[in-house]
Amino acid sequence: MRFIRWVGAVGAVVYVVGFVLVSSAPGGGDVEGSDFEDFYVTDDKTAMVVIGLIVLTIGVLALLWFFHQLRTAIATTDAGFGWGAAALGLALVGGGGCLLAGPSGVQAFSDADFVGQPVAHTFAQAGFAMMLVPGSLFLALGVAVLSLAGRNAGVLVPWVAIAGLVAAALQLVASIWIPSLAIPLWVLIASLAGLRLNDRTAVAST
Repeated sequence: MRFIRWVGAVGAVVYVVGFVLVSSAPGGGDVEGSDFEDFYVTDDKTAMVVIGLIVLTIGVLALLWFFHQLRTAIATTDAGFGWGAAALGLALVGGGGCLLAGPSGVQAFSDADFVGQPVAHTFAQAGFAMMLVPGSLFLALGVAVLSLAGRNAGVLVPWVAIAGLVAAALQLVASIWIPSLAIPLWVLIASLAGLRLNDRTAVAST
């Protein structure tokens, strides 16, 4: 019955680790051509992004499971909508991670040379944009709706529901990267301290 707490807590940590590793690929901000050469050729850090994608995917799946169980515990139409929005946000984050890992994958899984600065920069911009704009905003919508529905249903303690709304609001500026970590932080807090799981929840989870 309490296993979902650990799924959320561990999943949030794994998600953050994967997010940071994938985001180590250059191209999200003010960069120069030499930054790409250093990363992909001189220092050859391509494996870091590929490993990060794998870790991020595991974290995404864990958070998806957590949001599903939260929806099941709340058992309202609003919770179903919140879960759908959060699931779409997680899918966009995973898709953005794939784009970021694209240039690294070319080198890691073939004999091809570095794809070049213009291509790598384009993939990076697309990946970061997908993760930090639609991905973060859909996650924000999902967490906001689940927080309100969870508070009304008594599944989330009030202060955790309020924290969820704050984390959702921070996603409006997630394009600067750091605020995007507010969502997994909220999941960690909700998992460890903010869930009221009852017998109905236990039956629904089995």
